[in-house]
Amino acid sequence: MLVQDTVKPAISHRFKSKHYQLLEKIGQGGFGEVYRAIQINTGQPVAIKFLTLNSDFDEEKRRRYIERFDRETSLCSRLQHPNIVRLLDKGICDQDLVYAVFEYVEGQSLKEILQNSGALLPSEAANLMAQVLDSLAHAHAQGVIHRDLKPANIMVTKSGAKSHIKILDFGIGTLTNEARRQDYKTLTLTQESLGTPSYSAPEQLRGEPPTIKSDLYVWGLVFIECLTGQPAISGSSLASIFHKQLSQSNVPIPVSIAGHPVANLLRRVLKKKSQERAGSASDLYEELCQLNVSSLVGASLSTGEHTSYCANAYTTIDLHETQINNPDALYTGRTERKQLSVLCVTLTINSVLDEVFDGRVFDGEVIDAMHHDQKSQCIDIAVRYGAYHAGSLGDTLLFYFGYPSVSDNDSRLCARTALEISSNLNQRNALLKTNQGIEVHVKMGMHTGLVTNYSDSAPEGETPNIAMELARLAEPQQVLCSNACKSLLENYIEFLPCDLKPIGVQRKITYLHQLVGERSVEAFGFLRAKESSYEFVGRDVELDALMELLDHDAGPISAHVHGEAGIGKSRLIFEFRNRAKGYRHFIAQYLPEHKFNALYPVLNILTLKYSLDSVSPELAVKRLDDHLTEVSGLNRAAALTLLCTWLGFPIEAKTDLSTLSADAQKSILFTALSELLLNDNDVNDSPALFIFEDMHWADPTSLEFLSGFLTHPSFKTSQSLFISTSRNEMPEGLVGIYDLDVAITGLSEEKAHTFIQALFDQKNVSSNVMDVVTSRTDGIPLFIEELVNMLLSRKLVQHLNGVVDFIAPDKVKEVPETLLESLQQKLDSLVSAKDTAQLAATIGREFDYALLLAASPKSEEEVQTDLNELVSSDLVIRLRQVNGDSYMFKHALVRDAAYEVMGSKYRILSHSLIANTLESRMSDVSGGTRAMVARHFAGAENYLKAIEHGLIIVKTFSQIGSNVEALSFSSELEAWISLLDKPSDKNLYSLKFYHLAVPIALAVHSYTSEKALQWNQSIKELLAESSDNELWEQEPELCESIKARSEFLDFLSLHHSSRYQEAQELGERLLVTYETQSAHHDYLIPVLCFLSQNYQIQGEFHKSILSFERTLRLYEENSASVFMESDNDFKPYCLGMLSLSYIHIGELDKAIQVAKQATDLSVADKYPVSCVASHIFYALCLSFKGLDDQVIEVCQSYYQHFYDKENPTFYTVYIDILLETAQGNLDNAKTLVIDLCNSDYDFATGWYIHFIAKKMLNESRVEEAISLMELSLKKSTDNGEVGALPIVKNTLALALYKKNNEATLSILSLLNASLELAIEQKAYLFVQESKDLLNLMTEVVE
Repeated sequence: MLVQDTVKPAISHRFKSKHYQLLEKIGQGGFGEVYRAIQINTGQPVAIKFLTLNSDFDEEKRRRYIERFDRETSLCSRLQHPNIVRLLDKGICDQDLVYAVFEYVEGQSLKEILQNSGALLPSEAANLMAQVLDSLAHAHAQGVIHRDLKPANIMVTKSGAKSHIKILDFGIGTLTNEARRQDYKTLTLTQESLGTPSYSAPEQLRGEPPTIKSDLYVWGLVFIECLTGQPAISGSSLASIFHKQLSQSNVPIPVSIAGHPVANLLRRVLKKKSQERAGSASDLYEELCQLNVSSLVGASLSTGEHTSYCANAYTTIDLHETQINNPDALYTGRTERKQLSVLCVTLTINSVLDEVFDGRVFDGEVIDAMHHDQKSQCIDIAVRYGAYHAGSLGDTLLFYFGYPSVSDNDSRLCARTALEISSNLNQRNALLKTNQGIEVHVKMGMHTGLVTNYSDSAPEGETPNIAMELARLAEPQQVLCSNACKSLLENYIEFLPCDLKPIGVQRKITYLHQLVGERSVEAFGFLRAKESSYEFVGRDVELDALMELLDHDAGPISAHVHGEAGIGKSRLIFEFRNRAKGYRHFIAQYLPEHKFNALYPVLNILTLKYSLDSVSPELAVKRLDDHLTEVSGLNRAAALTLLCTWLGFPIEAKTDLSTLSADAQKSILFTALSELLLNDNDVNDSPALFIFEDMHWADPTSLEFLSGFLTHPSFKTSQSLFISTSRNEMPEGLVGIYDLDVAITGLSEEKAHTFIQALFDQKNVSSNVMDVVTSRTDGIPLFIEELVNMLLSRKLVQHLNGVVDFIAPDKVKEVPETLLESLQQKLDSLVSAKDTAQLAATIGREFDYALLLAASPKSEEEVQTDLNELVSSDLVIRLRQVNGDSYMFKHALVRDAAYEVMGSKYRILSHSLIANTLESRMSDVSGGTRAMVARHFAGAENYLKAIEHGLIIVKTFSQIGSNVEALSFSSELEAWISLLDKPSDKNLYSLKFYHLAVPIALAVHSYTSEKALQWNQSIKELLAESSDNELWEQEPELCESIKARSEFLDFLSLHHSSRYQEAQELGERLLVTYETQSAHHDYLIPVLCFLSQNYQIQGEFHKSILSFERTLRLYEENSASVFMESDNDFKPYCLGMLSLSYIHIGELDKAIQVAKQATDLSVADKYPVSCVASHIFYALCLSFKGLDDQVIEVCQSYYQHFYDKENPTFYTVYIDILLETAQGNLDNAKTLVIDLCNSDYDFATGWYIHFIAKKMLNESRVEEAISLMELSLKKSTDNGEVGALPIVKNTLALALYKKNNEATLSILSLLNASLELAIEQKAYLFVQESKDLLNLMTEVVE
């Protein structure tokens, strides 16, 4: 490597140690220097390797590098093998001088021996290389890859007549490589910068992370060199070595070796394709030990005498049974038209450095070799997915899918190839940029269309031409697709729309689309080895039930699928989707990490459907607005503002939402979302299939939305379908809404046996194996699959004499008893990826590669290696994306298993790494994203950070009307506060929490909220305890504000719990306080309003009138905002209640006038509580007047113009009572009032029941009338509603009089008590009513 010279003191002057004394420098390289030294205490000779940190590293990079040094050397310290040089010590001095101390080995390196003496005797070579294999087997079992095996790192010592080897630099290969490339800007492609290409595996040279197979490949190269005396890969230049290493032809075996059995072993380890290469050092060791290498005789050959490489190696692809280029396979003997999917790939290599640096330039031949190899890799990928390689020209490759044979999946195979190429290049580029200063740019075009297929020639014409044109139009790292491709693939692949472009011969203007990535269901299902290896077993009944959804004429349109974890819900949905042709598939999946991200999957579907994330925010807003104009009866301005708020889009003409209640805002949002999701104008009327998976993780707002969505008229008429899955039965709030309920249970014994046999490739399975698997899995498909895979991978079973059976009877004991135990064993068997799996599990079931990499202490190379191991172990699924992959655990149970086995220290560290990484990326984030940050800080036991984010979350949720989510999250936040150590912190954050949480609890559960009352009691205790301490000094305004709110809440609690006298006393005291303290002036109007109602209920009607009138004057002066109850506007509410007081004092006309004024203030979508209250009082006034027709008109007007059926207000029951009574439906009215009286909200019933009783008396239903009025008397008395008692007693007396046909003393006493009370209340209407009844009864008696 060429590095800019930096002036630094010599290591011998910088290294200061009490334990070691440097003697002499014995080696030097790009990584640093090696010194022979002695350990002062023991006099033992040691070797110290110094790795110098770049002085340009910032503190964070320096810290991470040192952490990696500690971890890698710790790995090295675990290696205890006689053929591996032991690590004795490690450290850092002078800030950036990192060193590792190894045992000192006397002797020569294998490189020196071969240079001085030439080829070894075959037996000696085999002996030494067997020792190397043995050491590799030990290291690989510990999860350690050498990465830099070569003769120079193999020391040979003599002990008597025997030779022994010691391998150097185990476990620090990554660090030495990184030291070579400390600053990529100083790199050029030279021998030193690339390490040693002659001793590298092809995948290392092309920028892929090394694996244990990489070590074995190099071992094979070194073995050949030992036998021949010459490097197995050599050339006249670096470029020629690259060409040979990256050629598709495997490494040639020298003629002198080719006929010996050892050649077969070497061929297997020297396969260029790592997936075809032998992968077990221990197996190779045993095989080598059994070979008779002494029979290897004859002249050793240099590499010059080796068989030559294929002149056109890059086109010589081993296709096995797939005869892609066989002319016989192409010959059809006729001309035909067929559909073809074409992929065009353009590859270029660009420098990430200046073209010329420090007078040195890139080696053009090396670049050519790299380019040649990258094209070969693309060809390999395409051929693997069934492509025909139509040809290459310069930097461009062309692939046909559907030629020579057409299949149903050609377009999907084409898309998967494009994604696989992108995915591989993204991973390689990360390492190529760092290692070699270059990156590969790929541009791809995809098109599907008809071609004319002539006999004896490959198809040509417009279809491949359009694909090539699209590739030329594409930006780097972009896959550009035609509309034809998008139409075929949109159920499986995500797209973003691009600009209109003229393409093809006719230059037809058409939309182009950018391929983004595969949907998760595509990654889980299509082409997945396990899914394709067995049939869909045991779910015919459930699938047939779902198939009823496809009966458009009379079939159901919604279904809920439920069953325990691992039971096969996703597989059932996958099979159904394959049969649901002609639908646009919209898939949403709920995850636990998104539980506090309200509507997250719903908004994702909306974003995807309208491609909102592919355009500027301004254009996205316009796109939404254009579609909302088609929705009739919607407050479009409010809907657009709400959508933009939830989606995080800026909006210029923002509508003021403060005049809309939370429920009204939610109703508008839900209507807009439903209409937008069901809008099909852009997709040629194709109906939609909505699938919502894992509803047991759904947030409350999503459940509320889906309840309205499934009953929305547009859904009922759209021919769209809806399926949800869950571990539970019908989600709360959706019971009775679904058309189908599909329960999945464990497989029967017969079906389980069929499934097990399918997993064993239809081989005969012994009854013993069948019984063990069946009995331990309870028919759970996931457990059956995991258990069978475990039996095979751990070789507990064998196929012998045509039957699969246990190798030995005692192997049954090794079979896990539970699914969790099975998964944990699988995780424990990982070579190196377990800690990465645990870190990923800490993020969640789905995790982003960039986040995992940023949070991981490992290098990118190591993270990629770990992810590859997790994918190959079938624990994780890769979700291929053009701009960077994401990953998902195969099942939620896999994620849970990885997380649960973590030690507490590593769990805390993992949460801390993720929390800090997420926080560093935060700018303007949603509540759900911030909730993830908060929960990770809590998992890291950094509760202060968690609480700070948590308070913002609760505030954000409440601002957008997600009060249920806010209240749910509050329970977690409250728990974190309780875990704070310092009492002062606990008190302060408790106060801040209560300040936010109490109004939210009131908004959700009204004034009777037990949680709000409980928190209010805590507030009073906290303020009382803190009155003399720093809390009041630290936050005086907050303390004063929350104290005022607490007192107001006490007042409301007393008032709504019918403790009217206590409420009155407290309310009057608070009035005095609020009138004299301007800071609390906002509380004055609400206290006056409810205090006025208090006077009214207690029969002080004139006092209530004066108080109401004062409230209204203050309202006009201040235009006071709503306090706490966001559905209520005080002006119409006060006017309505004022009308009731006017009734009592006998001013019926004025009461009607005031009540009418209240209803006139009602506006649709605003303040539903005030709206319904004003209509109740208006209808009540008209009922007292006996104007039933007008009562009916008012009630029906409310339902026609103001009622929100998706968010009904509780108080509408009073409207219903008055309406049913006026219409003469007395039985309905009676049922309503009895239900109301038996509920917890039997408030003010005395003013309503008497209307029903009087009409019953007119129908001679006397006993029913008496029963109702006795109930009313009891309720009014128990509730302290004194104002209603004259009405109730008068009506009860009349009913009893009708029954007895005489005025008994008890009836007269009842009337006199009513008259006396009415006079005391100055309730002149009922004074007169009492007198009229007394006169009537007295006249009859006389």
